[in-house]
Amino acid sequence: MAHMVPDVTPSGSNAETRVYEALRDQTSDDYVAIHSIPWLTKEPSKGGKPEGEIDFLVMHPKHGLLVIEVKGGQVDYDPTKDRWTSKGHDGTQTIKNPYEQAQSGVRRVLEQLRSASGLGRHLPRVGHAVMFPDGYLPPVLPMEAGCVWCGAECIDDMQGVLDKAYAYWSKAFPRSPSLSESQMDALQQIHSVSAAIGDVKGAPARREAHGPKPRLVECAGNNEMFAKLDVMLRRLIHKEGFLPSDIVILSPFRRKNSCLHGKRKIGGLDVCLDMEAPCEGMIRFATIRAFKGLEAKVVLLINAGLDDKARTPADLYTGTSRARTLLYLFVRRGQPLAEMLHSRCVAL
Repeated sequence: MAHMVPDVTPSGSNAETRVYEALRDQTSDDYVAIHSIPWLTKEPSKGGKPEGEIDFLVMHPKHGLLVIEVKGGQVDYDPTKDRWTSKGHDGTQTIKNPYEQAQSGVRRVLEQLRSASGLGRHLPRVGHAVMFPDGYLPPVLPMEAGCVWCGAECIDDMQGVLDKAYAYWSKAFPRSPSLSESQMDALQQIHSVSAAIGDVKGAPARREAHGPKPRLVECAGNNEMFAKLDVMLRRLIHKEGFLPSDIVILSPFRRKNSCLHGKRKIGGLDVCLDMEAPCEGMIRFATIRAFKGLEAKVVLLINAGLDDKARTPADLYTGTSRARTLLYLFVRRGQPLAEMLHSRCVAL
């Protein structure tokens, strides 16, 4: 069985649920499949806009990475209008081009790996596939769509479909290096903690992860939290080599209700509240909801908790899933959230 992240069957899209179960039940344990990645989006400092989610990212140490786009219902394509539709219980609806969505996912994974691993051109193979688990393939597909397509057969023979997809991309990129275990773990770690905060209660992971675990910082109150945050920022910039633009401080609350209340500087730098501004030489601060759809290499999530309307599981899931490389959670000592995360984080 593949290692699934999160390790609990999704309850949203029926098509994605069926693909999830097929990936879990029909593949060997050297596969890892991450479901629903909302944090592979462009950084605000680069003026980018969100590109959406990846339905599934499948990883194999030998074969590399595979982005899978899933569309439910009976999908059809009209080449005369370049129009995609899906017919389901609610009738026929226009849908986004699944091939372009899968391609977008590949670009974002490659950007993630370049940023997080420092490998330059030596990146593992990243391919893409499109699955329509509720029906057959459209009789006509876009001429330029170099991709692996499959209909309902993916549900009955998921291993065969993956073998076909990996063979296709292996032929297209024969010299790509293997995917290291550390790279696989780096892509899992932050998503795993985000799922836990998002109140996903799955079974324990079937293998131990070796990538950089998120850091848990427990504090007695806001004064201690600010002091520890100040020390951590200085360490990240002056000792670990991160740029101020790589870092964002997120909070469920506005600044006046957070540990930054009344503070104009942190880590010796001015605090920038405008996510649209370049913020050169400054540290960005935003509420979780204001930062939705954006990301940063390092996220420092302050005043984290699960005890009021501003700190719901959904909000904290959003906040933790903004991190590409490192995640720090600053939690008041004794909170239930701190206890829940002890086994998933490195306590500082």
